[in-house]
Amino acid sequence: MFVVPLIGVLLVAVVIAGERQKQGRDAGLDSGSLVARHTVDLVRASSFDPLTGDSDKQEHQDLVGFLIDGKPGADVASSWQTEGYELELPKDGVGVWVAAAKPVRATELRMRTDLEGWGFEVYASNDPEHATRLDQWTRVTDREHAADDKKPVVLDTRGKSYEAYLIWVTRLAVDTEDTNKLRARIGEVILRSP
Repeated sequence: MFVVPLIGVLLVAVVIAGERQKQGRDAGLDSGSLVARHTVDLVRASSFDPLTGDSDKQEHQDLVGFLIDGKPGADVASSWQTEGYELELPKDGVGVWVAAAKPVRATELRMRTDLEGWGFEVYASNDPEHATRLDQWTRVTDREHAADDKKPVVLDTRGKSYEAYLIWVTRLAVDTEDTNKLRARIGEVILRSP
């Protein structure tokens, strides 16, 4: 007699746990760890080209709005991209940063891109307008990553919150849309935090 109510309680608990896990996935929870991941509202963006000879230290600044416009497009017409290079990147890197309205502890970065395979690292700063050299940013990735439209990049801020996150391009990919020039291209940046 005691076994039937116990089986009923266990069955209800399993159903509730399964429903909570489904709700967690629908709300953006990581099903492996069940840690909430909220999409960060990004309010501004800028190119970052400290190694150029140009006085403005920017690269395609007119295109950075595509990074945070909320539209998932990732094609040539709706993306920020580096200049097209004939050979490999002739400097140590170039990049773009995105910023939230207030510092956040971002744990994941996703990019929409139609040009996969170029390499990048991610850095962070609480003063992006005045961090004019790469050594004034804090690295939050453990290695160079290859751009992939489907894979998120794990960020490790060591528990610290930052206002801005820099995607520092270190290696280019062949762009068949532009006479096989080498470049990097990003259509949208998505940051997530716990």
